[in-house]
Amino acid sequence: MDGGNVADLESMALDATARSRIVRFGSFAPGSDGSRWAGAAGLDVPDPYGEPQEGFSAMFDQVEVACRGLLDWIADGNAT
Repeated sequence: MDGGNVADLESMALDATARSRIVRFGSFAPGSDGSRWAGAAGLDVPDPYGEPQEGFSAMFDQVEVACRGLLDWIADGNAT
């Protein structure tokens, strides 16, 4: 959900086509730059590990919005 996750997935991708389909989860949230298929473009979802409860609540809110955006994107026929 952030640059570290993108790098990990890119290192496991079998080819350039697979790498080009890796996006940050936050790119599905309103307010992102909207370029879901532009590699590392999109918004990071921070890892709140070791932070106060408020960090987890904020991350949950961001993930919930991104989930809705992802579902809308799939419903619009974009997933292949």
